[in-house]
Amino acid sequence: MATATDHTTPKTFTIPLIERVGSIGQVLSEFLDVERSAIQDELNQEFSNVPGNAVDMLLNAFVTADGTKKPLKLEEIQLHQLTREQLLFCLGRLERGRILRLDDDTYELAHDTLAGHIHGQRSAEEIGLLEASSLVKNRWKDYEKTQTLMNAKEVDLVSIYIGGLEERQIISAEELAFVRRSMADVRRKRVARRITVAAIMFILGLTTVWALIQQSRARQATVIAQEATLDAQNRLTALERQTFLTDSTSYEGLLASAEDLMDNDPPDYAGATQLLVEAEAIAKQSARDIDNGGLRARLKRDTAENRIPLRDEFDQLMERALRLENEGYHRYMAALAVYRQALALDYNNRSAKLSIDLLTDKLPIAFESLRKDGDIYFDAAQTVNERQAYVNAHERYRQAAAIPASGVDRDHVLNRIRKCEEILN
Repeated sequence: MATATDHTTPKTFTIPLIERVGSIGQVLSEFLDVERSAIQDELNQEFSNVPGNAVDMLLNAFVTADGTKKPLKLEEIQLHQLTREQLLFCLGRLERGRILRLDDDTYELAHDTLAGHIHGQRSAEEIGLLEASSLVKNRWKDYEKTQTLMNAKEVDLVSIYIGGLEERQIISAEELAFVRRSMADVRRKRVARRITVAAIMFILGLTTVWALIQQSRARQATVIAQEATLDAQNRLTALERQTFLTDSTSYEGLLASAEDLMDNDPPDYAGATQLLVEAEAIAKQSARDIDNGGLRARLKRDTAENRIPLRDEFDQLMERALRLENEGYHRYMAALAVYRQALALDYNNRSAKLSIDLLTDKLPIAFESLRKDGDIYFDAAQTVNERQAYVNAHERYRQAAAIPASGVDRDHVLNRIRKCEEILN
């Protein structure tokens, strides 16, 4: 009779067994949580001044921003919060605990499921910090070869997380200095551009003032030449014309500024509305009619006021999409659809497009993970021939098929869906 330690007895996975102990992924995830808590306790006992999340930070280094395993050699592990002795202690305990494996001087997580579990526990801020640090490290490598700093778009993205990157020491001192130089370069270019625009506007303003002065002098010469009996009337007419020109110039300037605010990304419809209200007031108070009492300002104001609520709607859609994305691979397509709804509002296109691009890059990984889960259930179903296993396999394959993909893997998924439906029906 076989004992509990008899390794020669064949092991068979059944649906009741899986339901009792949980899926392989669940067992591995629970094992990981227990082990890293124990290792953190040992680290605290062995060393002083150790970060409370040291083991979590080390494990995060072995997972990409997309949630896949990331093999690293010892010299590639950049964890500035730990001494080398503390780092080697953690690596040794994680290897003995079968969480990490060492092959050819390269460490990596022992199972894909561990990477997915670690990734799933990351907050939105941690994911953003990881993506920002990845961008910085890649651009730093390029800089060492080409001496080219980051561009304005890259600086805008990294600047959102620069405080966290510096505080948590996620990037090296050289990389941080590289980011600072890039930010200073972008600021310098933007200031230079603003100065150029201001200079052009100043020159145009001087030209306009000179033209107005010349027009005023011409009118005055005409008034002086007229008969004395019409002098007072002509002077009044000149003053009315000057007032009209001033009002008209102010009116057109406010309209142009409001249009700029509405065309920004994201647009400022509230600010545009205030400018258009001022333009309407000038048109109505002018001694002469301007634009039919400010017709264009009134129409643009109606448009701006109607689009003010778009900001709340856009923010709600982006938050909803992020929640769906964080629920797991099977919700990626639903999240992508909501991101596209936010983009269709034409409110903050840069933010919506960035979220769509980042999620689209993750779709192949989601497809592969769902396909593998389907294969696990399908293989188990063929072993035990139980209906629930085919139901689970069919659900995973159906979720994978919803993700755009092509090639042999997609044909495999579609074929497995047909087989499951044949068996279940």
